[in-house]
Amino acid sequence: MNLFDKPVAVVGMGVCGNAFINAMTHRSNGQLKVYGYDKHKDTHKVLRLEEKRTVLSFRVVFVCVSTPAATSNTYNPKGGYDLSAVLDVLKTLHDYAYAGDVVLRSTLTPFDVDYLQETMTQVDCKFRLHTMPEFLRAATAFEDAMHPGRILFGVCPEWASLLGPGMQEN
Repeated sequence: MNLFDKPVAVVGMGVCGNAFINAMTHRSNGQLKVYGYDKHKDTHKVLRLEEKRTVLSFRVVFVCVSTPAATSNTYNPKGGYDLSAVLDVLKTLHDYAYAGDVVLRSTLTPFDVDYLQETMTQVDCKFRLHTMPEFLRAATAFEDAMHPGRILFGVCPEWASLLGPGMQEN
């Protein structure tokens, strides 16, 4: 199987999403088809989440939506960040029975990730939820995406069992 045989999607095309799309496209020498979606922007390579057939074709969906600090008017049962945009994307993927991998790149606390994982488990979602937080500075986002100072990757429980001892908890 060729790594580039199936496209990937990036949902949220702000600083993080745009930098990530550009870095993936650059690193793959343009071989990887990367589609972006942002409900607030009109882009040339737009993923339409309304098109179920298209969504089901993606190898991975990266979620890079805005997660501002939670307030009394926003949704997060554990405080931290407003999860409403993330939940909207996850609900759409669940409704389409997407069974691939979903990687959360948005800023989230470990409690937020636990809550999202629990929520998706309760509704019997078919996709695997992972985390890969971004560490980007707005002024140097592309450079930071191309040459990250650190990479953290949190995996779904099924994948965690495949990791060696000591890797699962850290």
